[in-house]
Amino acid sequence: GTLESGSDGTACLGDGSSSCITFYVSGGQYPNEVQWSLSDGQSGGAGDSVTYGDCSTPYSYDYTDDEASVAPSSSPSVAPSTSPSSTPVFVCSGETMTMTDYYGDGWNGAYWTWSSDDGQSDGGTLESGS
Repeated sequence: GTLESGSDGTACLGDGSSSCITFYVSGGQYPNEVQWSLSDGQSGGAGDSVTYGDCSTPYSYDYTDDEASVAPSSSPSVAPSTSPSSTPVFVCSGETMTMTDYYGDGWNGAYWTWSSDDGQSDGGTLESGS
């Protein structure tokens, strides 16, 4: 999970299947430069930790035979493109995190981590250089 260098970057936390995620950002050498925000509206800086999603009950899923009988659609809802896109598009089915460094030289040792109730996890940083 190490991301682009410079003043900002984006990361995807999870695949959208987790009901409860814990997210943390460490301090680093210049904690006052480190800021982050999540697509659900939460934001913070170095040393902050948040838990989001439905964390009130332990993770469980009851599979039923009725779910196995669902058939895929015979025709896709979006036609594929025959030519590549000229601009890469960031697609995230989980929570999107935007990282910012106010000085523009990366997070200088600060890092982010997340873990979910269903065993997913990752971590990284905004590297130096700009």
